[in-house]
Amino acid sequence: MFRHSLTAKILLALGVTVAAVIAIYTSFVIRTQSAWWHEHLLAQGHTCVTMVDEYLKGVMLSEHHEEVVHFLSQLKKSREIQTGRIVGRDGQIKFSTEPGEIHQAPWPVPAELYQADRMLPDTRVTAGGRVAVLLAPVRNDASCRRCHHSTAPHLGAIVLEKSLAPIEASIATNRNLLILYGLVIFALVSAVLWLLIVRLVSRPVDQLVGQMRRV
Repeated sequence: MFRHSLTAKILLALGVTVAAVIAIYTSFVIRTQSAWWHEHLLAQGHTCVTMVDEYLKGVMLSEHHEEVVHFLSQLKKSREIQTGRIVGRDGQIKFSTEPGEIHQAPWPVPAELYQADRMLPDTRVTAGGRVAVLLAPVRNDASCRRCHHSTAPHLGAIVLEKSLAPIEASIATNRNLLILYGLVIFALVSAVLWLLIVRLVSRPVDQLVGQMRRV
């Protein structure tokens, strides 16, 4: 009775410890991976926003405004973005990869975008799932003021959307694999611990009990 109780207590203590270590490691890996994907998305978004901003200024100066939508459409075809918009300071959509929304309801550009004067990430839920929204202000440079007779520091905003579905699917797949690997490792470690306890604890105790009985 004592032998079985001691073996069970040792196995329980070691099993709980191993399970806790595996759970902590799995959680750490998932969080690290999620943070990496987030930084990767921001880096991609910053590159796309910079490209759109530079191209927008060049096209506006050359007065070939129709090329803006073509450029946004090319980014959409390359799957760099899901939707691209150029929004005026009043919130009206000037250019978009979705022609039906041009000059429709104003886009809700947050006021802090112009106050921060830098790219701001955000997320929103659509019918197709969660999307990352990358917003960047369009500065009213000296070259822009020749056509835009305005002294405001910003003319509007660049709004790019990218679907989070592939990233979330990748994170979910890796999370499930980590959980599966953790269960396999837990089972293997438990089996090894059980064999070691039987050899190092149970058998010596059995031998000691047998000698005591003979005495």
